[in-house]
Amino acid sequence: MKRYIETLKEKPENHRKKFAFAVSGLLTLFIFAIWSLVTFGGVSSDQVVRDGGADGVIELTETDSVRSNTANAIYAVKNNFANIKHLLLGTYGE
Repeated sequence: MKRYIETLKEKPENHRKKFAFAVSGLLTLFIFAIWSLVTFGGVSSDQVVRDGGADGVIELTETDSVRSNTANAIYAVKNNFANIKHLLLGTYGE
């Protein structure tokens, strides 16, 4: 990494700005992921295990629905940023 930073100093300013933007975006994503896990990751006391009953239908509370949607959104964001990271490393990596 030190070697890449040294070579980055020799690159044009436009390239350095793109790299700085990518790094700041990844850092922001990391902070958002930690915040999301702390905020939405735990199991609250109002969550109760329910079986499907005779008809096999499981009723979800509003909290369960929000958690499920949040988990799906976080998964999608992680996949999108993983793709962006892969593209950036392919473009700017050594």
